[in-house]
Amino acid sequence: EDKEIKRFDKANTDLMKTNLFVNRTMSMMMPALTLVMNGVSILIVWVGSHNVNDGIMQVGDMMSFIQYTMQVVMSFLMISMISIMLPRASVSAKRINDVLDTESSIKDKENTISFNKNKKGLVEFKNVSFRYPDADIEILQDITFTAEPGKTTAIIGSTGSGKSTVVNLIPRFYDVTGGELLVSGVNVKDVKQSELRDKIGFVPQKGILFSGTIESNIKYADNSLSDKKMKEAAEIAQATEFINKKEEKYN
Repeated sequence: EDKEIKRFDKANTDLMKTNLFVNRTMSMMMPALTLVMNGVSILIVWVGSHNVNDGIMQVGDMMSFIQYTMQVVMSFLMISMISIMLPRASVSAKRINDVLDTESSIKDKENTISFNKNKKGLVEFKNVSFRYPDADIEILQDITFTAEPGKTTAIIGSTGSGKSTVVNLIPRFYDVTGGELLVSGVNVKDVKQSELRDKIGFVPQKGILFSGTIESNIKYADNSLSDKKMKEAAEIAQATEFINKKEEKYN
């Protein structure tokens, strides 16, 4: 963790220094170019007025010369702005291309099969184990359960216990490292990913806490909820440990 904090701090410091340099340069650029524009205008008027007075130049020629000069100076100002935008755009384009050029590690088999219509909507985990790439230990071990169609299957556990990982295995965002995962009676590795994901509606969680007390958050759906039920809900969500550490508990 300390290593990552130092790495993040270095990246932030580098970004800060770069932004400070760019902003200081730009803040000097505007007044400098304005000074040049006004200085050039004065010079043109000074020289041009003498030529007009001597009958060598027309007033219109002098005015058009000022306009052309201003266009040139403004072009340099635009170039300075583009010189800041281009590096950012090139870095963004590189990152987008990195994503687009990355080959998926999960690929369809050459010969895929169709889903079993007799087991439509059935999800089966059979001794499923899983570890993330380059991980030392398995996050899931011998998970076995059946989620039947028309019924609600709830998976409850503390933060980091692997609930989201279990769900991510079903649309085959990752491949299981052990056991079998069957959807509609067919191993997810044996069907096309497009067909598999076409049959799945996936709504990821988004954790939101409203301003107020812990009690008001838990009772948000039902203000008449008893304190006993509230504490029971907190226990099921495995939130009591950090709630009890608070001085005012649920308040």
